[in-house]
Formats: sequence, C-alpha cells, structure tokens
Amino acid sequence: MKTNNNKLTAFPMEVKIIPTQSEQIIDQASVPKSKPDFKTKEEKQQHLATLAEDTRRRPKRSAIDIYYIGLNLLEAQNITEHDEFIAWLRQEFGMGKTSAYKFIYVAKAFKSKIPILGNLINNITLTALYKLAAPSTPEAARDEAIDILKAGEVLKPDVVKNLIKKYRIPKTVKKEQYKASLNSPQRYTNQLEASVLPKTKVGHIEQTTSNFMPLSSTPQQDELQKLTTERDTYKVQLEALQIKNEELKLYLGKFCLELTVLQTDAEILKFTDPKLVFQSDPQMSQVFSFIEANFHQPITLLHVAQAIGYSRAYLTSLVRCRTGKTVQNWIIWRRMKAACFLLLETSEGVEEIAAKVGYQCAVNFFRQFRQHYGTTPHAWRIKNRTLHTRTLA
Repeated sequence: MKTNNNKLTAFPMEVKIIPTQSEQIIDQASVPKSKPDFKTKEEKQQHLATLAEDTRRRPKRSAIDIYYIGLNLLEAQNITEHDEFIAWLRQEFGMGKTSAYKFIYVAKAFKSKIPILGNLINNITLTALYKLAAPSTPEAARDEAIDILKAGEVLKPDVVKNLIKKYRIPKTVKKEQYKASLNSPQRYTNQLEASVLPKTKVGHIEQTTSNFMPLSSTPQQDELQKLTTERDTYKVQLEALQIKNEELKLYLGKFCLELTVLQTDAEILKFTDPKLVFQSDPQMSQVFSFIEANFHQPITLLHVAQAIGYSRAYLTSLVRCRTGKTVQNWIIWRRMKAACFLLLETSEGVEEIAAKVGYQCAVNFFRQFRQHYGTTPHAWRIKNRTLHTRTLA
C-alpha cells in the first residue's frame, strides 16, 4: 500500500486554519479578601471550573488578558488550600507556582488601578508589565507609569526600568536608615523598659532619674549595638539575595517552558514515513502504512488484520514482539500525534479535532489524551500553542 510522501506525510488530513477572533473584555468583580463560604464541595469545584474555563479562553496576548488571568488565579488561590491550589494549576493548565505568580503579581499590582486605566493597560508591553508588577517595584514608579499612559505613550521595558531605578531606595540609604533607627534614644529607652523593667515600675523609675545609668556607658549595650548593626547589614544583603533569587526563578521557569515547546515540536515531527522507520521489515511496513492511511477512521485491530491478511491473534503477537506495543497502542499513538498538530496549529474545537483523528466519541478522546499526556487537550493547547508561537517569533 502506498504512502503519501509529501511534506506533511505524518498528518495527511486537510487542515483548515480558523483565525482567532479578538475577544471582548468582560468586567469582573474584585477578588474577595476572605474565602467565600461555599455550601457544598460541588459549588466550590464548579466555581473553580468557571475560573479555569475563563482563564483558558484568554489568549494571553495583551496586558488586560494577563491581568484577568491573574485575577482568576488569585481568586482560585483564595478559595483553596496551598497544596490544592498547586494541584489545580497543574491539572487545568500544566502550570507551576512560579509561572502562576507572574500573573498574580500583575493582578495585585493593578487591581486598584484598572478603574483609572481601563484598556490603556494594553499600552504596556508584556515584559514591562511584569517588571511594573514585581513586588520589589516602588508604588511611586507605578503611579508615574499611569501618568505616562494617560499622556498616550506606550510603556516599554527600558522606560519602566528607568522608572524603577528612579524611585528605588539605594541600599546604602536603607542601611543608613537602619543605623539611624538603631541609634534612636527613644528606641533604647523603650527596649530597656520592655526587656528589663516591669511596666508598673516605669513611672517610679522616671521619678528617680538619679538612679538611672545611661545606656551608652554600659559596655554590654555597646556590644549589643554593634551586633544589631551587623545583623541589619546582613538583613539588607539577604533581601537583595532574595530578590535576585526570585528573578532567577522566573528566568528558570521561562527556560523550562521554552524547552517544553522544543520537546513537543520534536515529538510531533518524530513520526515520518513508516516505510522509512521499518524499511527492512515489510510486515511492519504494511501495518504502519495502513494505520497512516486510515487512523482518522474508526479502525480497530480487526481492520488492520483483514487488510494485511493475518488473524488478529497472530498480528497482535507479531507487532508486540517487534515493537513492544500492541496494534491498538500504535493506532492511539498516531491519533494523539495528529491531535497535537491540530491543537498546536489550528483554532478548531476539541470535539471537532477528536472527530478528525478517528474518534466517534469525544469522551474517549479526552480520556486517552489525558492518559497519554497527563493533562486535558484544553490545557495542553494553552501551554504549548502560546509558547510555540512565542518561540517561533
């Protein structure tokens, strides 16, 4: 049986690409500060499903989409426990905590500013948006950024970097502020009253100041001051290291996601002409040629056996011996690769894709896709199609 040897041999169906339509921005209520009181567990799960679906439909190509995704994740975090939230992220989107917090930081930083900004937030490039939303960014920098947006300008990363640099307090100034607070006489008086003197005797001591020894004349207090200064110096250094660590985590998360895209692309391109893979084995070449030509039909082991001229038992034993898998395993594998191609390169619905790759029942497609990739088709598409487009760009 001949196999189509053209450029798209691995995906022989005809693909119609449907352009993604720009979605209408929908107003959302502010995220509640306390956990909502769900009457049943089903109500909570239904609300989480609504948040997940709204997050999936947002293409993450504009700042307003990033903001609303952040609101959804922030609300989901608010109504779940920590471990439950992490599990929900992985199940619904294949997303880790580091990636989720990029969106959450945007929601927290701009939640009070969206009524002022509106769609002007889309004039912030995504890299600049993440920089502005970082917890270490001074609030004054965000306020001036809003003034720039109101003036009709676009906020780019270099502009935001200068704003942050303008308002960030230098480390040396922070260190001097710490020292100033340490040397405050009132601080030492309060410290002595709290740690040495009972509160009931403070008034009595104030009346008998002649019995009070100045702190500066006590060697122990001088040593305490020295140790405290060293402690605060280390604290400033620790804060700087923590900020650097968060930045490295973000870079690592981005690298891992881009690596996933490359691995996915390699998996999709791995399946070429079966005759080339099994060119020295005519029997296997016949099997895979039939699967390649008919996987989009509801074929089974029986159809393959009849086409090759073997019994089902003999064909099953033959394929398992040569490849380590069953005929049905290979049919499912081929359908999964074709489904990944359509999910990645088109905007067709999941049910439509299921029918195109040979499934009469979409439920079976969902079940086998999750078994194969550990996630839903929706989550796989969101994770891989967006990153695939970004990597190619």
